[in-house]
Amino acid sequence: MTQEQIESTSRSAVHEAIGSPDVPKMYANGFTIGLSNADSHVLFQLDGRPVVIMHMSYSLVKTLHQKLERMVSEFETKVNRDILTTENVDEVFKDKAK
Repeated sequence: MTQEQIESTSRSAVHEAIGSPDVPKMYANGFTIGLSNADSHVLFQLDGRPVVIMHMSYSLVKTLHQKLERMVSEFETKVNRDILTTENVDEVFKDKAK
């Protein structure tokens, strides 16, 4: 399968998932991460309250990391802006409070 075919299949799957009432849709504005000797997890939160926990293999986490990093980098290049992390935003508010 070519890269173009893979991307097309991925876009199709996303559109199908978005349109399906059977696929849960969640929003998170925070998260915590953890790991064990077998796998890792991300606990997504909304205003500090847990909304979903996702367990993943280390291999999937690394792949997700690489793809997310590439996606954010491409977005920042297109908009010619760096996206602030939540840690960056926290620092700005702490500095303004002094």
